[in-house]
Amino acid sequence: MAGISVGLFEPKFTLAVLQLSSLCNLNCTYCYVPDRKNNATMSREHLSRIFSLTVGAENFRGHSFDFLFHAGEPTTLGLQTLRDVADQCIAAALPGIDYRFSIQTNGVLLNQEWGNFFRDYGFAVGVSVDGPSALNAARVDWAGRDTLKKSLRGIEALQKAGVKDIGCLATIGIQALREPDALMQFFIGLDVAALGFNLEDVENDNKITSFGASRSERTAWYRRELVEPFFHTIFDHWWPRRDKLRVREFADILRASALRRVVPNYVRSPDCAREVGIITFMRDGSITTFAPEFAGAKAPEYDDFVVGHIDHLDSLAAIKENMNYQRINKDIMRGIKACEETCAYFPICGSSFVSNRWFEYRDFSRPDTFTCEMMRKAAADVCFSRIKAMQSHQPPTVAA
Repeated sequence: MAGISVGLFEPKFTLAVLQLSSLCNLNCTYCYVPDRKNNATMSREHLSRIFSLTVGAENFRGHSFDFLFHAGEPTTLGLQTLRDVADQCIAAALPGIDYRFSIQTNGVLLNQEWGNFFRDYGFAVGVSVDGPSALNAARVDWAGRDTLKKSLRGIEALQKAGVKDIGCLATIGIQALREPDALMQFFIGLDVAALGFNLEDVENDNKITSFGASRSERTAWYRRELVEPFFHTIFDHWWPRRDKLRVREFADILRASALRRVVPNYVRSPDCAREVGIITFMRDGSITTFAPEFAGAKAPEYDDFVVGHIDHLDSLAAIKENMNYQRINKDIMRGIKACEETCAYFPICGSSFVSNRWFEYRDFSRPDTFTCEMMRKAAADVCFSRIKAMQSHQPPTVAA
């Protein structure tokens, strides 16, 4: 590839996703995770093997891992189980290998005891919540009941416990695109440190979204009529609060742009576009990579994205020797190359949204996706236009 990632700016970092179980206490209408009523869990033996090949491996001295508890709802396993898993990791870790813990949770089961645990073990906590009640309507339990109040109590418990790194992840449907003011007022009122947006996607177990029509029919209209105005409003709310609230979409774009000014050939290198940048350990010990969304996906041509099993690996490097991994990687790299050759946004994006290419097109070589168009290109255009206006002494309107 013509552009290069600059090692000085890219951390030696691997996201290790721990899918201890696919069980979830919610039935969100857009959820992509399959088998969410299955209470099977990862064995202690498999966890021991995972940690011996990561933080317990001599060849990873100087490396760092983020162990992300994810998919379905990790807290359904109970506080003691997660404490035991964290303690296993701590006991296995060799000097010189850095690690940290993070969790993505719906927050429904959180209380003071959970907050104390996350604080004491240094967890970064992401809470999935979509906004005020009208925008959070998809996040219901298995009886169809609203869950917003329980999630908000969970966030409050984290804050009372003194958890420092709390963020929210909002899944955006068509109604949220029409109500960005209400959305941002809600999240600003929560006083969290970070906020990120995901679009509703046709992905894995989720087959429909509120966006309706096919990508070819909706992209241009949505971007012009809804998505760019959405991001303009988000920017207006965020900019005067940017030192207190990190909005992932803008922060990623501006960081990559700033690094590119320092090193002209810098290209962003997202985890999903790096070889073994993300490793997902599924509850049965099977392994997939590039994107957690591939866990449990059905893709016969890629052996359902399974690239190994924890029982059969001598090292994580052996994943690259797997024939299925090589086939997947080759096709993904073709898509990245296509992005580089055709997309002006490539340096600040680095070909993100790998999984969306598959789930939208069943073709990794396609250089664009609906999510890419909306969440990277539209966000970048808005961000750069607003910055340029301010540099020209035309300050943006600050939302009330």
